[in-house]
Amino acid sequence: MKTHCLHERNIGIKEGSEDEPISLTPDQRRGIFGVCCPAGFNTPTRRSGNTRCPDNTNSLCPPAGRAKAGEVFYMRASFSSGEGCACSRCEYRQYVRGEFKINGKRCRHRLVNPRTGRRIFMSKSSYREDAVRVTWPSGPITRYGDRNARRSDIDRYEPDQHTGCAYQGIDFPGILDLNPGDRFVIDLKFEGRIIETGTGRIMRRRRWRVYYAGVWPAAPAGGGQ
Repeated sequence: MKTHCLHERNIGIKEGSEDEPISLTPDQRRGIFGVCCPAGFNTPTRRSGNTRCPDNTNSLCPPAGRAKAGEVFYMRASFSSGEGCACSRCEYRQYVRGEFKINGKRCRHRLVNPRTGRRIFMSKSSYREDAVRVTWPSGPITRYGDRNARRSDIDRYEPDQHTGCAYQGIDFPGILDLNPGDRFVIDLKFEGRIIETGTGRIMRRRRWRVYYAGVWPAAPAGGGQ
């Protein structure tokens, strides 16, 4: 069996441009549309710790009893709609660096550059946006916190996608399709950001680490994991 390193998710399909389709300076944008005013940034939260699938208590496990090791965490952010503020100007973004190893060999984790659409790989030392294509080589690009993407159970704004003042996301980074006896290491550093659309300013930033090293267990007698 092949072993895959991935973030297991389906966060929606990008449908349009991130910025308003008019030509205004950043100062003009702030005057007309308001600015991004973060109110809360509880990211990461509800961390599962080291998690193995299949697990009947984890609804994010892949289907058909596929083996996966990783950690589940949630992303939460809220934005103010007070005077001079516009929730629609705030978006969440997620960046990642680090490595996956299986039996001592580094596994290349494929990402995509949302600006160019080109394939890139996760770097051990430099943060890159945690964005992927649904299918390669020309499928839609998905990235966390994109207001122009369709809402999903694991990546959405409330009460509506385009102007909602609360963001909710879920991630389950890990290694898929491990075999009995496989030695694995997951060592990832994440950076979550609240950005202001139009200017690209980083309004808030949080960093955290996901680390899990172990040996995938043998199946018990009679089958199963």
